[in-house]
Amino acid sequence: MSIPDHIDLFVEFAFFLANLLVCSLAVTTYQATRKRCLLFIAISAGIATLLAVVPWIREDKPSWTFWGFYTVATICDLTLWVVGVRILFRDYAHSLTPLAQPGAAPNGGPAAPPGNSGVTEGPPSVI
Repeated sequence: MSIPDHIDLFVEFAFFLANLLVCSLAVTTYQATRKRCLLFIAISAGIATLLAVVPWIREDKPSWTFWGFYTVATICDLTLWVVGVRILFRDYAHSLTPLAQPGAAPNGGPAAPPGNSGVTEGPPSVI
């Protein structure tokens, strides 16, 4: 085997390990948070892990059926990854937006008095 062949094998093995790591971390985090974006990313990384191994299993000349399966699996993998990452970024962006302040007036109406201010409702008294 030549040096470029060893480099190709190393890159394929690194791709396999990276996807395996992402899959296991996403599954563990999904179990803790139940966020569907992590489930999509975990499934995507699992499919990518299998896609990294499949060419090693079938070293002879693959058939059209094999390449059809490989293409469909790759499209599903990429679709799940894009959807998962999009939902993840959307959830992150929503977490950055400030929430309404307590005691703020809803839709421009009068603001509710804070809890312990001693102010009672109604117009001010004229004495």
